[in-house]
Amino acid sequence: MTTDKVGWRRSGAAMVACALYTAMVGQVRAQEVEAATATATGTETATAAETAAAAETAAGTETAAETETAAGTAAATGTETATAAGTETAAETETETGTATATATGTGTETAAETGTAAETGAGAETATDPVEEPPAPPALIPTASLFTRFELREGYDDIGASRARFVEGDAFFYRARLGLGLAPIDVGDGLMVSLQLTPQASGKLGTLPSTVADAALGLHEGYFRVAGSAVALDLGRFELNYGDALIIGNLGWHQTARSFDGLRARGKLDDGGSFLDGFLTVLSEGHGTLTDPAFAGDQYFTGVYAGLGPMIAEGLALDLYLLALVTPAADDVPVSMDPADGTADRDGATEATLGVRAKQKVGTFDYRIEAGIQGGERLVGDSAESSFAYHGDLELGVSFADGRVRLAAEGLMASGEDLGTADLEAWNQLFPTAHKFLGLMDVIGARANVMSGVLHLQGKASDSLTLGLDGHLFSRPEQNAAGDDGYAGAELDLIAKLALGKGLGLRGVYGVFLPGEDYPSEDAVHFLEVHLGYTLK
Repeated sequence: MTTDKVGWRRSGAAMVACALYTAMVGQVRAQEVEAATATATGTETATAAETAAAAETAAGTETAAETETAAGTAAATGTETATAAGTETAAETETETGTATATATGTGTETAAETGTAAETGAGAETATDPVEEPPAPPALIPTASLFTRFELREGYDDIGASRARFVEGDAFFYRARLGLGLAPIDVGDGLMVSLQLTPQASGKLGTLPSTVADAALGLHEGYFRVAGSAVALDLGRFELNYGDALIIGNLGWHQTARSFDGLRARGKLDDGGSFLDGFLTVLSEGHGTLTDPAFAGDQYFTGVYAGLGPMIAEGLALDLYLLALVTPAADDVPVSMDPADGTADRDGATEATLGVRAKQKVGTFDYRIEAGIQGGERLVGDSAESSFAYHGDLELGVSFADGRVRLAAEGLMASGEDLGTADLEAWNQLFPTAHKFLGLMDVIGARANVMSGVLHLQGKASDSLTLGLDGHLFSRPEQNAAGDDGYAGAELDLIAKLALGKGLGLRGVYGVFLPGEDYPSEDAVHFLEVHLGYTLK
């Protein structure tokens, strides 16, 4: 009996020791699970040890082994589980405790690993959903193009003395190959955008190169840098100027080379409807390297301001006001001729201003266009500045019918000429127009000065792709010309056909006949033929 009691006590002591050991191991491993879980997730998580403590608190009547078994089970499952083992024997308790401990140990390790993996996955998911700063996309390139080949035939120009420069007797093929690349605006901060336009061009007359192994020269038609804010844009470089109907300033787009200016221009937006105010300063001639005294000697500048105010007044109204100036600074020691023996002379400075207005609008089936201006100041004649005063006007009234497919218009224009009976210069200086549009497509009549004209325009759409036009001109000279003639100068009839072959692709044919007046050396008819195939990408 004593032996049994001793054995029982020893057995009980062993059980207690085993239970204590198991509890210690379970708590340590639970803490390891807690540490691993906390490390992996970075958050405060209820640990198995806390669960075991909760289980001990909740089950005060359970044995240590039962409590620790619950703790092990809780650690293994991650949930609070009460192990109902109050009536189990010590051996059963030891077995279950050992099983629970082993399970808790293995499961706790896996749980920590799995928790770490889950935490890594979660962290990865968070990283994936966070906005990632992508490298900025390269700025877009905006292509433009103007390509054409045109056959021209002139006959009778020599007979009336109208052959000159670009408009000479005979036949020729002219061409243009222009490809532009614009750099889309780039945001540089502070509300500023920058962009770039480069437009190289090759143009000329076929068959004029020295040999078949020589290439046409490639030049820069446009090349400018733009800085733009929300309301103002500034261009610096080489660019086209084209305002209104190109009666005063035009890009001369029909010409194979066309026209560009070197300098700077700024545009201010006056409202959201399209009203604007432009200012520009361009260099027409540079005296640097040849004439050096005084400053700007030998230079010539074309400058001005041009405002488009129509949208501020009424929808569909074009109303332009402009003030332009040709400025030629004074120069000293200018060579009189190409022969150095002729010596030098001082050149006067001169500034001539042009003030003008333009209005254009369509009202129902009717439309009108009017433009007029005056010039004054000083104009250079040789090396001397002479006072000038000149004027011009152009009025066109039109009506459309047949659902807008046909338009009939009448136009009258006048540009003052030189009055030989006065000391002032009175011939209108046409500046930089696209005169080809207004004085006949044959270009017989010459510059827009000392000329009066009445014109009838008839244009109609024969189909969606074919447009036909007929222009009839009557010309006269208000003042005597170089030959001493004035009055009626001749008549011109132009027949125009335009066929749209596709988007931007077109074929144009022109036939013109000019019947000269008595002030020409010959009264024989003059003929002109043009066939133009071109493509434009805007």
